[in-house]
Amino acid sequence: MPVHDYSLRYYKEDLSSNVAVMEHALGGDEVMISLSVNGKVDASSKGDVPTQLLVGQLPLMLKADIEDVLLVGLGSGMTAGSVLTHPVKRLDCVEISTGVAEAGRFFAPFNHDVLNNSRFNLIVDDAKTYV
Repeated sequence: MPVHDYSLRYYKEDLSSNVAVMEHALGGDEVMISLSVNGKVDASSKGDVPTQLLVGQLPLMLKADIEDVLLVGLGSGMTAGSVLTHPVKRLDCVEISTGVAEAGRFFAPFNHDVLNNSRFNLIVDDAKTYV
């Protein structure tokens, strides 16, 4: 998937990382959004989508009566959005990076706008400390 053109949509340095959201023009009207943390792409709107979705789907497919879920790491929010396609009552997501927490809004078209879902609770903290 060659990248023809790109633009920086978001950048933030915080205490734990530097975070960037890039928009990549792939040709025609096709666009890919990617999230980089400390220079490494950790999520995108193409390519690794099946992995992002299955991480949220598989546990709930194996045990469907789960009401409360804890997710460590927001990333693009696609895993969280995938979890909330199930009838869980509450999803707590612990994310250490304020930059990643803010960058999730760029993925709203791909993550079911999870940041605005009333069942979603974002906790900006270290997961080890939180648990």
